Amino acid sequence: MKLVKPDLSYAEQILAYKREMEEHHVSFDGCAGLENTETVQKWLDFETRLKAQYQAGYVPSQVYLYVDENDRIIGMIDFRHPLTDFLYRYGGNIGYSIRPSFQ
Repeated sequence: MKLVKPDLSYAEQILAYKREMEEHHVSFDGCAGLENTETVQKWLDFETRLKAQYQAGYVPSQVYLYVDENDRIIGMIDFRHPLTDFLYRYGGNIGYSIRPSFQ
């Protein structure tokens, strides 16, 4: 198991992850807004997209895919750097989700 930075080589798996999360009605915690994007390419532009969405409330973060020894995506994790008041009270520094078929 390892953490890897997401890129287009994982596009098919990222979309499958999104479908599975939607089918199971699971929260997209740690997915950096995957549920709100139509394409992986748009999703990968984290900073531009999230800055536009959250404006003054934007917090820089690093998103990683949690993959197994066969390079299959098991989960996603988002490490947020400084905390806003909201994140301090409710969200914290780390958001994550595990694909339902791996729970």
